[in-house]
Amino acid sequence: MSTNVRALEALGTQSGQYGSLVIPVIMLKLPSDVRLQIARKTERDVWVIKDLLESVRKEVEARELSEQVKANNEIKRPPTSRVPATASMTTQEAGGSPITPIMGVYCGKRHYSASCETVVLPNERKDILRRTG
Repeated sequence: MSTNVRALEALGTQSGQYGSLVIPVIMLKLPSDVRLQIARKTERDVWVIKDLLESVRKEVEARELSEQVKANNEIKRPPTSRVPATASMTTQEAGGSPITPIMGVYCGKRHYSASCETVVLPNERKDILRRTG
């Protein structure tokens, strides 16, 4: 947008001549949340192309800064382990006896059988059920 405005200025065209035509097109192309942010910051009833471009520039820079902070925060976090804690593997019933952890029937891993992603074909599951009884 800035490049096109500068090109028009280089040709000697005043922003008042094209602003009323270009501003609605620019606003329609912007995401609704950006339009809302720009409208909140605007103090005039009539838009001026230079003010609009400055508002868009500030909004883009703020979003870029926000994404940079988010990216830096994700980099600094230590990788999380997906292995459950020992306490969550065996819990106690109300009477004090340990509950057996859930084991998948088809592959023997810790998950419900219906959620098994190792053995997914119905025929393979049936064969395993026949073999194991």
